[in-house]
Amino acid sequence: MFTLKPEVGYQPVSVTITDAEGTRTVPASTTYTMKVERSCEVVANFRTASTAGSNSAIARGVRTLQSLAQTGDNASAMLLALAAVACGALGCAIVFRRKREDATPED
Repeated sequence: MFTLKPEVGYQPVSVTITDAEGTRTVPASTTYTMKVERSCEVVANFRTASTAGSNSAIARGVRTLQSLAQTGDNASAMLLALAAVACGALGCAIVFRRKREDATPED
């Protein structure tokens, strides 16, 4: 008997069992407990768990990048990274301009 349980921060996606009877996928559950009585192969797939309330722009961006990394589509990821750099540069320019205006003596 053995148990498959995800580490903290992960959630199960599926468990596939292949034995003399064929291949079957077990529905997702938090913990799997199985009794092994003959030779078989068990493949468990887990993914990063989504936490409740993590729908901020940063969390959505991270999920998008993770999804794109899995599909191999890097063009969108590059555009997202470029947009992030541009927003950061714009933010810095605004801060420096305000500091310069505050430092300028009034006539």
